[in-house]
Amino acid sequence: MSDAHIIEGAVGTWIIKERIRQEIDAEYRFLDANTRLGSGEKEAIKLCKQINAKHLIADDKEARRVPKMLSITPMGTCSIIIHAYKQKAITKNEAVQIMDDLLKVGFRIDPELYRRILHELEFQR
Repeated sequence: MSDAHIIEGAVGTWIIKERIRQEIDAEYRFLDANTRLGSGEKEAIKLCKQINAKHLIADDKEARRVPKMLSITPMGTCSIIIHAYKQKAITKNEAVQIMDDLLKVGFRIDPELYRRILHELEFQR
């Protein structure tokens, strides 16, 4: 089954499609001037404000800096993996496998951060 097919099947169950309301788009239009943010990142930040989300999954440096100014806490992919492990949603081996798979497909991570993540996974229950 392709990833696209899996995502299509999840829409309406645990993936919810939401359009940015005009008043939210207007209030946060200043984000559109930021050329260091992609259009998807801009929309995601606006959507966070619209639904009062406290967190945004983002790995890009600018996509992590801007939400903080708007009282949204950015969480990176690696943080999500660690959190899933701590919540026992995945095993330590699965967490390490996910990290390795990400690296294989070109996910960029500082080697020191990677070592710290592995260390944190090792010393969790």
